[in-house]
Amino acid sequence: ENFETNPSSTHEPSLDFTLLWPALTNCVERYQIPVQLLDDIIAGVSMDVQHQQPSDWNDLRHYCHHVASAVGLICTHIWRDSERAFEIPTQAACDCGFAFQLTNILRDIGEDSRAGRIYIPHSMFNEYSVDRHAWLASQPTGNWQAMLDEIAERANKLYAAGWPTIHILSPRSSRMFSLIWHSYRELLPALMANKELLWTTQKLRLSKARRLRMLTTHALAPLKMLIR
Repeated sequence: ENFETNPSSTHEPSLDFTLLWPALTNCVERYQIPVQLLDDIIAGVSMDVQHQQPSDWNDLRHYCHHVASAVGLICTHIWRDSERAFEIPTQAACDCGFAFQLTNILRDIGEDSRAGRIYIPHSMFNEYSVDRHAWLASQPTGNWQAMLDEIAERANKLYAAGWPTIHILSPRSSRMFSLIWHSYRELLPALMANKELLWTTQKLRLSKARRLRMLTTHALAPLKMLIR
């Protein structure tokens, strides 16, 4: 892809962005990263700057693609096993990014509400009789806990659908992917077991001991034990 401004413009000379971002250009060319994914990430930043609550699940998936799945797809291009001609499992990688972002949304509902942000769709607020103004005041009403359970259930299914991404990655990259996947996946039940604490000022995390065990396992265990 050629990183240039519109050549038809007569107001300013065309700028060659390969000269401005040589490292990025090299990475895109070396790993054959579709430039559209970079555009998607920039659009995702714009979505966060001009935040609007998603209207439904399709709207939320669209947002999550731009802020998470596009990043995952780029990582997949970089991390894949270059010695074997694997086709990138686009849907699995997108599902994994969606699962990660849903976990972030659940973890950060208190922080986001204090910032005037809601990432859970309007349609779910209506379905579970959750008042938007009370939510933004960190005093959720209605069946909000059941609403979070549904989101977690959807995320669980997306984690399962996203796991096969690991089969096209290099051995070293597989360890990193597995560590990220298991860290996020194990955080999800901890969030659901402590829903009231989601509204506090501190983010819920896995314990330091648990994180250390996971890190040690992924550093030392035979790869075949991680990829099952």
